[in-house]
Amino acid sequence: MNKIIRKILARISLALGVLKHLVTVPMHGRRVPGPWLERLRGESLAPAPVDLWEYVEGTSRCIGCGLCDLAGEGVESPSAWVLGVAREPSTASLAEGVPLRLRALAAQISTICPARVPTEDIARLLEANQQRLSGDR
Repeated sequence: MNKIIRKILARISLALGVLKHLVTVPMHGRRVPGPWLERLRGESLAPAPVDLWEYVEGTSRCIGCGLCDLAGEGVESPSAWVLGVAREPSTASLAEGVPLRLRALAAQISTICPARVPTEDIARLLEANQQRLSGDR
């Protein structure tokens, strides 16, 4: 898909994301970690540290607009990395090479990302998960 079509699709997606945000924020308000942590406790899932919310809140901001793909070269798709990268240690090998490339593109992505997704944080998480995976072997 050429860059012009990608740019048009990204802007349409961005417009839809803004519209969705404008419609839903008055109904739901700002998200806070309390209810999320309570749900985890109620479901007897593994404990989650309170500071995890800071990471999750930032990285889940992505609206899938695809503007960050403009920072990629050739067939690179930073938006796919942000939305679908392996975020658990058990699947970290699927994202080999992605953390380094995300770090290289992070400054450029930060200038064009309307949702201010912290790509540096995603790269750090991937690196940590890859280290855990290699340590388990």
